[in-house]
Amino acid sequence: MKIAIIHLSDFHIRDKDNFSSEKIDRVLSALNVLKKVDEYIIVFSGDLSYSGQVNEFKKSRYLFGQIINKIKQKNDNKFVNLLMVPGNHDLCLPKNARTRNYIQKYYDRKNIDSLLQEEASYLNNYYLHSNAKGIIPNDIILNKKSLSFGSYKIQFNLINTAPFSTLEPNDKELHYFPNSKINLLARATDTNLCITVMHHSYEWFNWNCKTNLEKAIINNSEFLLYGHDHCEYTTSMSFNNGIDTWISSAGEMKFSDSNENDSFNTIMINTETNSFDGYIFIWNKDEKIYNYKLLAKQKSLQYHSAKLMPLPSYIKSIKEDTYNLSEDFTKYFVFPKLVADDQYEFDKNKSVSSMEEFNKILYKKRKLIISGATNAGKTTLLKYIYHSLINEKTPLFLSSDSKPRIKSHNFIRYLFEEQYGDDRTLFEKYEQLDLDNKVLIVDGWDLLNISNNQNEFIQKIEESFGYIIISTTKNQIDLIKTVKGELCQSVQYFKMHIKPFFTKKRNELVRNICLQKNIDNDIIVNEVNRLIDSLVQNNSGLFSLNPAFIVRYTKYFIQDPYRDYTKGEAVFSKIFEFELNQSIIQLADPKDADEIFTAFEEIAGYMYTHKKDELLIEEVRTIVENYNKIYGEHVNIRNIISIGVRAKIIRETDNLTIYFLNKNHLSYFIAKYLIRTDENISDNTSGINYALENICFGINSDIVLFISYILNNTSILTFISSCADELLKQWDALSFYNKNISLLHNVPLDQIKPPSEEEKKQYEEDKESYEDNNCSEEIIEARGLFDYDDNDIDRYQYKLVRAVKYTEIICKALPAFHSKLKLEQKKDLVESIYLYPRKIMFVLLRPLDINLKEICEDILNFTEQNNINKKNGQKYTNEDIHQMLNDSAKVGMLCMFSHFSELTTSHKTFELLMNKNIEDTSEELERLLMIESIGNTDYLLKKAEALLKIYQNTEYDNMIKLIVRKHLLINKELSFSKRQQIIDKIFGKEYRTAFLINKK
Repeated sequence: MKIAIIHLSDFHIRDKDNFSSEKIDRVLSALNVLKKVDEYIIVFSGDLSYSGQVNEFKKSRYLFGQIINKIKQKNDNKFVNLLMVPGNHDLCLPKNARTRNYIQKYYDRKNIDSLLQEEASYLNNYYLHSNAKGIIPNDIILNKKSLSFGSYKIQFNLINTAPFSTLEPNDKELHYFPNSKINLLARATDTNLCITVMHHSYEWFNWNCKTNLEKAIINNSEFLLYGHDHCEYTTSMSFNNGIDTWISSAGEMKFSDSNENDSFNTIMINTETNSFDGYIFIWNKDEKIYNYKLLAKQKSLQYHSAKLMPLPSYIKSIKEDTYNLSEDFTKYFVFPKLVADDQYEFDKNKSVSSMEEFNKILYKKRKLIISGATNAGKTTLLKYIYHSLINEKTPLFLSSDSKPRIKSHNFIRYLFEEQYGDDRTLFEKYEQLDLDNKVLIVDGWDLLNISNNQNEFIQKIEESFGYIIISTTKNQIDLIKTVKGELCQSVQYFKMHIKPFFTKKRNELVRNICLQKNIDNDIIVNEVNRLIDSLVQNNSGLFSLNPAFIVRYTKYFIQDPYRDYTKGEAVFSKIFEFELNQSIIQLADPKDADEIFTAFEEIAGYMYTHKKDELLIEEVRTIVENYNKIYGEHVNIRNIISIGVRAKIIRETDNLTIYFLNKNHLSYFIAKYLIRTDENISDNTSGINYALENICFGINSDIVLFISYILNNTSILTFISSCADELLKQWDALSFYNKNISLLHNVPLDQIKPPSEEEKKQYEEDKESYEDNNCSEEIIEARGLFDYDDNDIDRYQYKLVRAVKYTEIICKALPAFHSKLKLEQKKDLVESIYLYPRKIMFVLLRPLDINLKEICEDILNFTEQNNINKKNGQKYTNEDIHQMLNDSAKVGMLCMFSHFSELTTSHKTFELLMNKNIEDTSEELERLLMIESIGNTDYLLKKAEALLKIYQNTEYDNMIKLIVRKHLLINKELSFSKRQQIIDKIFGKEYRTAFLINKK
């Protein structure tokens, strides 16, 4: 949630003032700088009027009414809170009012309290006629207000500094705050934020109360807002190196004169990240605009709570960013989607996507287990939760990285001293807290060193904490069973698991990273997101959807001014290898890393050549000893297995065997092994040759993909091309000119319409669902990967898979090897890139085409037997079935063409692809999809218009419109005018009205 606190001050309104509507509007325009705001609070720090007269206050009510109404219009008519304190000008003093000397005598006699009632009478007009609700308070010195926004509470200490102001500007050190009320400035225990508001700063107070007042404000308040000095000013301060208080001094504002310089301040609170931005807006009388200065950006809020707070050093360590984007990862953190996996039906599939939603679940269920795959972001999430809870609860964080064995009798004391300090009094205070204030967060339960005293430990945490949050690797441990079976039959742990970062969360993370790098440009952000979306779609088996992988890719793309999808492909193996390297280097001596890597290559290579996905420890020993003998190394077998297990590369079973935990790791190590050991890849005995020929089976396609990434030379490409030529040379190609697939022709034409706003929203939802269904959040274990018979290689379905895999690699190769290929080689590749998709589609559609009549009859019989009718209640006809098959075939063809076009089109290859001589109308569609893939809207529009003039009212007309429709659907950054131009020219002006209605 984002809360904007608008700090205004010193209006000095006179009875005859006329307000400038321009200036009021400019204030509201200036607030657009804040972007999305959930709640607005206006804080006024005194001097509404010029002389405390009734009409001056009435005018102030009108002015505030104007400001508040305009803010409400900006924010869905939400209520706007207004909080005020009076200033010295708000006193209605008689001409013969008491002087400085008169007031000083009461101080000297230590009888200043006796004057307070008389001072209060000078503010009657303020209380009765201003925006102060028409109520004279019982306590005229201090008014405390608490505002709640969901579970987030802000306490305002409104201090009246107007008493003892004089008509002459000589009242310094006359202002008064009773020492008996100092304790009332303390923050409430359930307060998230404390803000003190006053007109004069504490520097204007009498020496008897000044020091105590200053300390009370600075020690209890995150913010101090004051006016009077007519000078915009911000700073921060603390006592005894404690937590800083942010001080905002607002300038004077003159709404009656556009030529007067004035200013106001704004504080933007982000409750999600526990941070704030600080702004000063200064009127530019020449340009008639409020220029702004950003004085604090995502500055962390350190709470001045009377409650126990972790050491600043520990908070800093918790917020440390391992990706070096910032000193504080919470500045760009995106809360993941957590989905409930509970045994009770009504709790299944319940999900949360923000800290506020998580808190509701936590406070209701009290004991949570958060599961997730390796690198799903569990540790980062728990640290964020810890940081978010420190102001509401007193959390302790137990990490699986903890070196010593966890002992149940003293682990709480150990954690407390580490996180809150070793002061015994503080620990005693902690022990006396209610259980509801105590939270234990355990990161990596399954990795804790508590095997000998697990039951005792569980019992201890159940007795000592009101809330428990535990993370575990999915399917590694059943904590609920342990607790129920051994200890607490009545305890119910609520299970949730972390979903991968699908489209919405991923796009949000990319945007936050860009903002962290000072990139606030929607075009760049959308481009980076588009590139990463493509990589996810085209490498769904390899591209991890964990936050770490996304952060590294985003950093790469935003650092490269010539962003290109193919560059992301090229760097893929480097990022993959980097993560693998890091997991090993953290556990081994860096100087031994190369030998350890090679040993894993030898183990993976043996598995591949012997078609074994699981090896006996003795077999591993023989492999490693053989490697040591041949290469003269001294790799230790137990060390290899230990590092592999701890780095989550391999798993050791109870049957004294090992297997690779992750098929991607196994594929990578096999690829490295084959490259190192194969001297001639064209040799029939070559392992690379085998992988290429059997690319349709098991993990061979992943191995070939890694080989192409790692080798990065044309020899592999030449061999892949020869394999593809050999496979596809006897295949016919789809031809629209010859109409050799009759299914695609001779059916009534559908009317293609531009996408509506609802369809664009549905497209985003469908993308999310597609990734959810196709991108596994689980690590796919490297077992059962060799359960295939390579004698099946010439079966129809395997030939098709091989053709698709070869074509994908060739499409990727054109941009990847662009600088290393001769022009004639490039032209040959371009011919293949246009021809192979047509051949694949012909082979795919030919059986359907030959048997079209029988298939239509079978489907029609099925609808009749099962009483399936059309939406209008009529029965399906043979023509309806034919139409549906035609539509499916065309969409399937366009999807395949689009897939290959996306893989091969880059700024480097675009000219080559466009210069190819077109041999069939289907190639026109391929070319149009290549133009769409590169994102060149104007060129796409030009080519689509030209093709529509040639192929008007034909099958091609519809497919051309479908391609343009796709472009409108997926390109969110297109301007309104450009969309309207495309709709007018491609779909017809009759759709403009509907488009305008959708836009509104």
